[in-house]
Amino acid sequence: MGLHLGFGRKKKIGKLIGNYIKARVKEKRAFEKELEELDVWLHGKIIDQDAYQRMKDVLEVGFTRQREEALASIQNTFLNTFPFQDSNRLEV
Repeated sequence: MGLHLGFGRKKKIGKLIGNYIKARVKEKRAFEKELEELDVWLHGKIIDQDAYQRMKDVLEVGFTRQREEALASIQNTFLNTFPFQDSNRLEV
């Protein structure tokens, strides 16, 4: 059976999901690039192991927060567009 939506709604869902995935890939690449730079700093003895770990933790917290905010945004957009789906929250 499944959920039957009009063509316009299916297209909008596809755009929402596509934009979310593109943003996540972009954020992940930026995160990995920053981690690589931290590794260079550590191996070049610009920072010590403690500073490296603190900076890495800050990057990870920021990356996680961005992911959660992006997911909340897409959930809100989805629920505003399709209010009948209120009980079916998107999962990470």
